[in-house]
Amino acid sequence: MKKHILKIVALLAILSFWRINLTNAVFSAQATIAGNTVTTGDWTPPTIPGPIGWTIENPPVGSDYISGTDFDRYATCGGAVNYSPMSNIWKPSTDTSAITYEREVYSPIDNRIYVNSSLTTNYENGGGATDGTTYWVRVRAKDAAGNYSDWTPKCSVTYDTTKPTSIITTPANTGSNSIVYASSWDGIVAGTAADNLSGIHHVDISIHRSDDTYWNGSGWITGSESTVRVTTAGTTSWTYTVTDHSVLTTYTITSHAVDNAGNVEDSYILNIACKEPQPVLMSSIPTPTPTPSPEETDSPTPTPTATPEDTISPTPTPEPTAEISPTPTPTDTPTPTADPSPTDTLTPTPTPTPTIEPTPAPENPTPTPESPTPTPEPTPVDPSPTPDP
Repeated sequence: MKKHILKIVALLAILSFWRINLTNAVFSAQATIAGNTVTTGDWTPPTIPGPIGWTIENPPVGSDYISGTDFDRYATCGGAVNYSPMSNIWKPSTDTSAITYEREVYSPIDNRIYVNSSLTTNYENGGGATDGTTYWVRVRAKDAAGNYSDWTPKCSVTYDTTKPTSIITTPANTGSNSIVYASSWDGIVAGTAADNLSGIHHVDISIHRSDDTYWNGSGWITGSESTVRVTTAGTTSWTYTVTDHSVLTTYTITSHAVDNAGNVEDSYILNIACKEPQPVLMSSIPTPTPTPSPEETDSPTPTPTATPEDTISPTPTPEPTAEISPTPTPTDTPTPTADPSPTDTLTPTPTPTPTIEPTPAPENPTPTPESPTPTPEPTPVDPSPTPDP
């Protein structure tokens, strides 16, 4: 009986030295026996790692896992990158003992989850990626006692190497590298941008003037198209106003859309040629009357000059008809007809000369030398007397 009583007393003595520490949900049991503290168990899991991000650095160096200012080309969950391989990083977990990490990566290329359960660092460098593909990753921590933290939320990232596009719509133009001619420019530039993968982050433009200066947002300075640019307002629809556009010259505007993965568009180029309008000159000199064509001339038609073949000789004025002796009228007394002698000559009856009607002369005959009109010879009359009966 005494032995049983001694065992119970000893057990109560031991239990009186047990201490339970519930601070921060860390469960441990320690007992001090004969001046020695003994840990009897570890049931506390490590803290959850994270947040998670992505960087091009390998190995990454930094501690800002929220905004990633310590890391080169940092992307947070839901972001996009254009580099591969990419380093997946996370804020380290804490625990009283050594920690390792387990990481899962999902690839839609083969619809598979890849697991690495023995990482000793808070980052892992990934393998090659495929353009336009979105991956996700999650991480949990494990301590030396085998306690696991909860998984982090799935953190996705899109691998995007496709460049975005942009178009300048104001001033109105016919396409990239076109020229707009105007008498003035109000300084307004506007357009649109598009990206089918990670989306548009912003649009930069460079504005070059023909005196080889560039607009930096407040003035015209020397530089180059790649070093002097300004950021527009907006993303898929954007606009910008140049406040100093007083010089009438040629401006070259180049737009560069930038997507969320950091890809930069090659360019969309627009030339604006501003020229001072030409003044309208007022003149007191009357406007000359156009010379009418030959068909419209009211001048009288000139009289054509007759050629030698077409010359019309004037019709000669007829001379008075020669007087013809009348034929003797016979009397009532019959005149005996004498036998003609061989010497008798009969007087022939003269043939009257016909009267010629003059032809009217033309109104404006071409004068030609007048030729003398020959006078006709009179018809001879036989002077021999008529023999008496």
